[in-house]
Amino acid sequence: MNTLLKTLMLTAILFFAGSFKSGTPGNTANYKNDGYFMASIDGRFFDSRSHDRYTAEVIHKTSGDKDELSTDLTFYGNDYFDQSGNMFQESLELKYAFNESATGNVASQKIVFQFNNQKFLSIPGETRIHVTKMQFTADKSAFVMSADFEGKMLKWVGPGEDQSIIRVKGKMENIHVSFPVPVKTKTQIAS
Repeated sequence: MNTLLKTLMLTAILFFAGSFKSGTPGNTANYKNDGYFMASIDGRFFDSRSHDRYTAEVIHKTSGDKDELSTDLTFYGNDYFDQSGNMFQESLELKYAFNESATGNVASQKIVFQFNNQKFLSIPGETRIHVTKMQFTADKSAFVMSADFEGKMLKWVGPGEDQSIIRVKGKMENIHVSFPVPVKTKTQIAS
């Protein structure tokens, strides 16, 4: 009887401890595990952690009297530790100006790649994000999108340091993107 009680107590402690969540960006409420994502960086595959985990949302920005919406997609890679024991996480982030139900090449695109404690930024004019599908849910709280992307990126360095150029190319299909409820699209404003 004493062994059974100890086993039940240990099981309860393990379930309780397992209910706590890690605070890494890949474990937030917006974290998805839908769709398909594939990317290569200089011909090497980006190792998207645990089958295409990502955050995807439309962000509402206000600057002065100007309202802007941008689509922000971040795909997470592996976690690494540097020589000092500090953890960093690989990620590939794509941002572009949101345009309701538009397909084709998007405006104001930007790609940021973080790898091995280094940051690479897309070169303006050398980046292309081409949306091939955009379909809103009935309540306009999200949409599903597909896109292809490619571009050249420069390593973020200090003054006088050499900037390495890398190439990125990839594809995503049926990515679920959250849309902020308070923000109204042009179609919602008109109706």
